[in-house]
Amino acid sequence: MILLDNFNDYYSPIIKERNVNTIETKYPHQVLDGSLIIIRGSINDAELLKVIFDQYEITHIAHLAVRYFCFFCVCKKKIYVNLCFYRH
Repeated sequence: MILLDNFNDYYSPIIKERNVNTIETKYPHQVLDGSLIIIRGSINDAELLKVIFDQYEITHIAHLAVRYFCFFCVCKKKIYVNLCFYRH
């Protein structure tokens, strides 16, 4: 499993880092054997995605990077569209 996150401040980066530390502490063998990989980066970084897809045999994708508040749909259209619908 690959966790890809840009650790922006939409949700507290401190909480995200704490969650990652908890995962790494709770599942150290998965981190060490490579079955859990944590990558800091953006789903909109085409070069990074190419590296990830070239390096790992990805069979499934779960996209959980959606910002769900209407505020982003209406007031921050560019951010919302970029995050949810961006295509290269």
